[in-house]
Amino acid sequence: LDSAQRYLDRARSLAAAIGDMRVTANAVGSLADVSEARGDLAASRQRQTEALAMRQRIGDARGVAASHNSLGLLAQDAGDLDEARRQFEAALALNRQGRREEPAATNLVNLAGLASLTGDFARAELLYHDALATWRAAEAWADAADALHGLGQLELRRGDYPAARAALVEALAILDRTGPLADALSVRRALADALAASGQLQGALDELRRAQQEAD
Repeated sequence: LDSAQRYLDRARSLAAAIGDMRVTANAVGSLADVSEARGDLAASRQRQTEALAMRQRIGDARGVAASHNSLGLLAQDAGDLDEARRQFEAALALNRQGRREEPAATNLVNLAGLASLTGDFARAELLYHDALATWRAAEAWADAADALHGLGQLELRRGDYPAARAALVEALAILDRTGPLADALSVRRALADALAASGQLQGALDELRRAQQEAD
């Protein structure tokens, strides 16, 4: 992270010196990610806000949407769900206006996660399925697996264990092909929870054993 910050600070300085605000904004946004990785959410939010302002000045609609999405994630991490929703909705509106379907699907998944957290399961399900339709059409399988994982966790929360198993099995089938392993292990453990909740204890134990074997 120290090396990353040095490179990004240098990139920002060089870009600012030649008046390239787009690259300056990108460097500041990446510095925000470094701050987030260090656990300094306040500094990350400040840098994302700075990047957002620069992107707005140069009319970088894609970048503005990305900044709103990042600010939404930071607000969610800080527990401010209303602010997170406003930021995700702003990003979604910009991406839809620009016909950027795949980034819009990311915004939909983030909004679905918020809806699930607040108990609005019906809305969350619709949002997950909207995102899935986009990613399946684009054959963006890793992203589809992420949405299926979220959908499976949603179904677990509301007690629809067959639906949870179906979504998680589909997500696992994708991740077993594409990786990453950490995501596959997380889905396998969620699948074990779904099996155990529906009384299939042996199946749950089998999934946990597989997860342990894969982790080793």
